[in-house]
Amino acid sequence: MENHDDILAEFILEAREIIDQLDVDFVRFEENPNDPSLVGNIFRGLHTLKGSSGFFSLKRFETLSHAGESLLGKIRSGQITLDLAKSSNLLKMNDVLRQIIEHVESHHVEPAGNDQELINSLMGMANPDSQDVKSSVQHEDIAQASTPSLDAEEPVEPQDLSELEVNPAPGQGVVVPVKVAPDILDKLMNIASEMVLARNRLLPFSQQSTDKLFTSAVRSIDMLTLELQERMMKMRMQPIFHIWAKFPRLVRDVSLECHKKVRLLQEGSETELDRILLDSIRDPLIHLIRNSIDHSIESPALRLEKGKSEVADLILRAAHQNGMVIIEVIDDGAGVDYARVRQRAISNGLISPEKASALSNKELINLIFLPGFSTTDKVTNLSGRGVGMDVVKNNIENIGGSIEITSTPNQGTHVKLKIPLTLAILPTLFVQSGGEIFLIPQNRILELVRFTPNAPNNGIEDFYGTPTYRLRDRLIPLLFLNDQLNLPQPAPNPKQ
Repeated sequence: MENHDDILAEFILEAREIIDQLDVDFVRFEENPNDPSLVGNIFRGLHTLKGSSGFFSLKRFETLSHAGESLLGKIRSGQITLDLAKSSNLLKMNDVLRQIIEHVESHHVEPAGNDQELINSLMGMANPDSQDVKSSVQHEDIAQASTPSLDAEEPVEPQDLSELEVNPAPGQGVVVPVKVAPDILDKLMNIASEMVLARNRLLPFSQQSTDKLFTSAVRSIDMLTLELQERMMKMRMQPIFHIWAKFPRLVRDVSLECHKKVRLLQEGSETELDRILLDSIRDPLIHLIRNSIDHSIESPALRLEKGKSEVADLILRAAHQNGMVIIEVIDDGAGVDYARVRQRAISNGLISPEKASALSNKELINLIFLPGFSTTDKVTNLSGRGVGMDVVKNNIENIGGSIEITSTPNQGTHVKLKIPLTLAILPTLFVQSGGEIFLIPQNRILELVRFTPNAPNNGIEDFYGTPTYRLRDRLIPLLFLNDQLNLPQPAPNPKQ
């Protein structure tokens, strides 16, 4: 029983990886239908799924994957060519396979369902000259499968996989991936942080000690603690392509729904980010991609009128910069319609006409983040509800990040996300005031200015009783930390 659970877990893990890869490969194959190596990889992946599912008697999974394999076999042999309808059906098949695997993982039972319409469609495309698709499905030899074929009209009965007895062959070890709960990783990270603090308290004693054995032991503890912290950090880091892998399919489906042509380009997919942060930015990125295709990118006919290529470019870019991860979503569409944003803000009562006319383009873009704001009159599945950009901004700011949008009419829109590398370690600035030490997160600091109190021209001025600092010909009011926190230390006199 335990062996069976291990093998089932391994099958589910492998099936998820193959199905996710098939999503990417189907979209790539749709763009490059003459790539023989690509169709070969897809065929092998689907064949592996079919054979493995037969081992667990997943009849519904096996029958559906066999129908897709039959269609791919004809495409691979050159008997038929791939088109949009075939690609859409193969992607639909992949979605159903994913749903079956998710149900098997949670219930150990293959879900009941009737895929006959999809199977008929796949087999009909594989056998366009056949007059009776159902007969073709029922009588086609699937001897290559690991279990006998099912009559397609016979309902599939769910089978409890926990009742199966499976034993691996003698001498063959099964390597099972180790799954660790996120809270366990967080606890280990907290322990490593406490060890760092304990080491920091120990280091001053070693510097004052003349005992060589003691100082050597402290030095070893210092090195081991540092290495432990670095290893824990690496355990939490994952390349961003783990979430980007599903975006080609998203772009393909959304662009078809909007009747547009979009090419997705990805740069820096190897950039690593804390796994918890990856989960947090998935939904904001999905919304930004959908928003770009729906609002900014024009229809193919309109792009041709403007002298652009009918296929728009949508760029996803990620890179490390100054301890942060910069993620950019760039398109070459129509950009933000500032006049439309101003008009909608006035009509929605968000701002007065006088104030709206005085707003700059950058200030108008900030209106997009207001709750309930939308430039679309018609409500669709993609937009028009006024819910989205405000949620994106809140989600990004909740993890210590920021979002910035710039747009040039008829040239495109550039969205830049700044995300902290990890939430496990927060870079801070140490400051002292009133005999106390405080830490300010570095991602909240815009600029540091060196101040020399005793210099004749130190920049501090008295503006009608308010101390200010002149920075690049601008007077900035000064707030003293000890005053704000009621600490027992007088504020410096700006006249001194």
